[in-house]
Amino acid sequence: MKRFTTVSWATAVVAVGMLTAAPAQALPDRDNQYLNQLDNGGITYDGDPAAAVQAGHEICGRLSQGYTYDEVTNQLVQGSQSSHPNGDGLTVELGHVVMDAAITVYCPRERLTSWRT
Repeated sequence: MKRFTTVSWATAVVAVGMLTAAPAQALPDRDNQYLNQLDNGGITYDGDPAAAVQAGHEICGRLSQGYTYDEVTNQLVQGSQSSHPNGDGLTVELGHVVMDAAITVYCPRERLTSWRT
């Protein structure tokens, strides 16, 4: 499994590991849906679930600024790989999991213009 770690967009990273179930019950339903989609896609997030949620919102923000699906995916993957030079970073396929979860839950309108090519 890959672990999804975020502090900010610039430090969004992924590493191999197990998720400890943090207080996901305290999160709004949409946030739980997003985290569940990450879990179901084989991605666990490291640290605070709110940081993973923030990354999902940042993805939508970038898409609404005009970045393409592929551009945002590449930014996410490159940031992850540079933070994990040992090879534990996010692959493009897992980047799609993160992107698709964010778009589905937080910005479904972006699906019409940004869905992967």
